[in-house]
Amino acid sequence: MSSTLRDPQISKIIRRHFIAFAVDANAAPAEIKAAFTRTGGNRFPFVLYINDKGLYVHGTNGSRTIDDLRADLDKALNEKSMAVLKNREAELTKLVEVLDKQLEEKKHKDALATFAKVQAIRGYSATKDRAFDLVDQAQDVGLKSLEEALGYANRDDFDKAREILEKVPKEFAGLPVADQAKAHLEALKPFEGAAQIMKDKKGNWRPAAVQRLAVVVKNHSETPYASLAFQRQQKLLKGE
Repeated sequence: MSSTLRDPQISKIIRRHFIAFAVDANAAPAEIKAAFTRTGGNRFPFVLYINDKGLYVHGTNGSRTIDDLRADLDKALNEKSMAVLKNREAELTKLVEVLDKQLEEKKHKDALATFAKVQAIRGYSATKDRAFDLVDQAQDVGLKSLEEALGYANRDDFDKAREILEKVPKEFAGLPVADQAKAHLEALKPFEGAAQIMKDKKGNWRPAAVQRLAVVVKNHSETPYASLAFQRQQKLLKGE
């Protein structure tokens, strides 16, 4: 089940439309235990789908394949009780049109404010999914730039990597990727410092480079630069 939940499409649906949490079946509240019986079986794990009013929508028991779980999630989302109210669908459509235009014009701060209004409308609809798609597409463009910068850093082309990382926060201001770029730029500094030490090879350079790389691993673990630093650190410790 854990591998099924890690599937990119499954995790995307859950991230967008559900609040997921685990409960110890043996220590579950009485109302949760009562819901187990409604799944029609007694095999672990039980998966219950409950709406925002606390009402049971449907549930399953036993292991689920990716296709099974996708069908389960779709069934929950398409339940009448989960739908956006008809009188709010028109409002949602207008908001998504505004969001699309703002993202096209790279007005990302305004777009995020509009997206927050979309998320505040309760329920599910394909229109709301469209809003998530638009924001994810804009974010993905910025993420590709971060990947490009990482590639340059791995080739020790730090000027090019820095140029990209300094550009992303300006171009994508307001999106999460802008903050990610800033974090990557901070990680790049000690990573570049270590590379320079390794290039110059002055004095007791190997321990100095290892120490500088350790800073990246410890202080910037949320960035991919930590992984690169760790790999270089291990090579130095092996005398390579």
